[in-house]
This record gives sequence, C-alpha cells and structure tokens, in this order.
Amino acid sequence: MAVRFGSGADRVPPWAFAVVGFVLVVGLFFGIRGVASPGGGARGGGGGSPDGGISSDTSTGTSTGGGGADTSGGSGSGGSGGGDTAGGTSGGGTDGGTGGTGGSSSGSWQTGGSDGGDGGAAGAGGGGDGGGGGGNRGGGTPPGWLPWGPKSPNTDDAPEPDSMYDLLQRGECQLPYDSATDPEKRPDNSATPQAWKVIEGLAGICKAAHGERTGLAIAIRAEAGLRAAGYRPGTSEYLCKDGDAFAVLRRFVAYYRRHPAEQVALRSAPAGTAACGNKIAATERSVAPGESVGLYGTWPDVPRTVELRAAELREPLVLTPYGDENAREKCCKDGTVTVDLPGPDGFGGRRPTVIDVTLVTKNGARVTRRAAFTITWAGIPQPPAPPLSSRSPVPTATPTPAP
Repeated sequence: MAVRFGSGADRVPPWAFAVVGFVLVVGLFFGIRGVASPGGGARGGGGGSPDGGISSDTSTGTSTGGGGADTSGGSGSGGSGGGDTAGGTSGGGTDGGTGGTGGSSSGSWQTGGSDGGDGGAAGAGGGGDGGGGGGNRGGGTPPGWLPWGPKSPNTDDAPEPDSMYDLLQRGECQLPYDSATDPEKRPDNSATPQAWKVIEGLAGICKAAHGERTGLAIAIRAEAGLRAAGYRPGTSEYLCKDGDAFAVLRRFVAYYRRHPAEQVALRSAPAGTAACGNKIAATERSVAPGESVGLYGTWPDVPRTVELRAAELREPLVLTPYGDENAREKCCKDGTVTVDLPGPDGFGGRRPTVIDVTLVTKNGARVTRRAAFTITWAGIPQPPAPPLSSRSPVPTATPTPAP
C-alpha cells in the first residue's frame, strides 16, 4: 500500500510500519517491567538497633534482576541474593529465588526467618515477599544453655537472680520473666537492676525455645541495653552465677543473629562446666586451741569433713562440721560451716601455727585455702614431760668377766 504525504509523490514503504511497531512494543515492555520490579535486592534488614527496625519496602528502582544492592527492601525477582547493606550481622540470602511468605508487621527479630531474605537483627516491616531464601552466613556450634551451679536448686523463698537462674536452667521461663520485669514481684534490694535485666534476657531466650516468637526480641533488647551501659557482672559480687548468665545471654544473641532461620533450642552446657568458682575462707584470722572457727564460701555439694594441715603436723587433722549436714546454710553457694578445734593436748604433742584448710564434700570435691588462719599458743603452757615411770629403761652395759 502506498501512502502519500502532502502533495509530493514520496511513498512510505510498508516495512517502516513494522519497525516503528517493534520499537513501541519493546519500549512499552521495558517500561512496564521497570515499574513492576522495583529493585531486585533482598528485603532490607532492620539494622543494628537493639529491638530491630522496620523496612519500608518503598523503593522504585528499575533493576531487572541479578539481586540489586537496594538497601530499603523490595520484592526481588529471582535475584541471587541482595546486597543488603542495611542489615545487621546476618546477611541476605545466598540463594536467589522466590523465598519468603510476606512481611511481618511486628518490627521485631523473629525465629524461623519468616521474612525470607531478612538480613538484619530485626524483622522486616510489612510489605512484599522476601527476595531470597535467607541463607545463614557463618558457621559455628550452637551455644550451650546455662551451666549447673552451686546451691541448685536454690531453695530461697524470695525471688532473687540466682534462684531465677536455677528455674531458667531447667527451662522454666515465666516466673523469672515476671520477677525480672515487675519490681513488685521481688523484694527490695534483692539485686541490681542490671542483674535482673540479665534474667529478663535469658527468660526471652527461654520463651523463644518454647515457641514464643517475641522471645528473641526480648533477649536482644536486654543484651543491647546491658552492653550500652557497660555492664560488668563482677560488680555484683554476691551473685556468682551472674557472670555465667551474662556470658550465655551474649553468646545466644550473637549466634542467632548469625542464624536467624534456626530454631532456638536450650542445649545442655558443655560437660564439665559449672557456674561459679569454688572458694573457701575462714571467718577468723587467728584462733586459740579449743575455740571454734567458721568457714564460708562456695562449693559444689554438701560438705562432709574439714582437713587441717600445717608444717608441724605429721598428718592432717580431720574434723567434722557440727550440726545437720543438710542444713540450708551449709550448701553450697555462700555456704558456712563451723568446726571446733581440739584443745592444747589434741595435736599430738605438737603446736601447729599456720593452718591450710581443705573442705571435702559428700561427692569427693576438695576446696582448699592455703594459710586460712593461724593458731595462737600465747599463754598456753607447754605440755608436761612424761613421768619417769613411763619412760623406756636405759640399757646398761654388762661387764665382761675376766679370763
């Protein structure tokens, strides 16, 4: 068909229409795709804030695949895992594709990675699907739960961090959480606020292991607050389990930041580990023969005997603490025992001075303190010499008869 423009005789060939149509179709195709596929990156993470952030998913980029570096999220279109530079310590997915089941609106880090390519410590905000399968970056062994400690279970009636530690060690979450978050449910001056914050974080981990999806967010907030405050467990000297509790809290938070898709589990602490170090000391630095001496400290189980050693003694002097061996004050954290020293004649005729103490428990554990106390002998007369009749006869020489 010939088409004339104006009055001239020029004609437009038919193939020109095909070229124009092809250009229009290609332009329309790429224009629609650019609008429909904003940024091929994986869903942006929540950043490093203590309780996570919320991704807006509002980018309008024109990336056509390949896993863009879009930091604000996006639906992804079969990319190979977004660059995700706004995430926390856990990166975006290593496997591109169609992972993800839709954004979570809670704004908190969730166990199980329901947001697909969630890259941060906090869950992504509501919006489109995650851009990848959310592969875990980094390896490592899952951390062990709280180690068993002395005086476990703690039989104190009033809630305090060490007794709540024992409940958490057994996987009981609610009472420790309630006690840590509600001051009215615990005695005044039972512990520092930071020691209770440690219990709150551990209770969050415990809840997460029982399927409560807000549990890890609780742990993250608690750990971040303690870290920001520069908390050091050593400031709570009478809470010997607090150091182990804080260490476990930090290990769990660090591990599950790197493995957000892994289900939280309370695995047993490594064999041979226990909370609190054993120690023993004497309540008196100097005592006289026949007096009582108190011993206090931390030991793993019920005390059975006390051994006294000194340079002047040929063998240890073994004493039995008086009172009921199952008395609460004897075992085992901040325990106390008392022994009675023998009188001046009870040391085998010797006068020991600097005494090493070893407490031996029912299960055979030994806790020793060198130079725990001294025995003073001032004013105590020397024991009398044995009577002559008890002495051994002195042999006499027999004269040899003359030849």
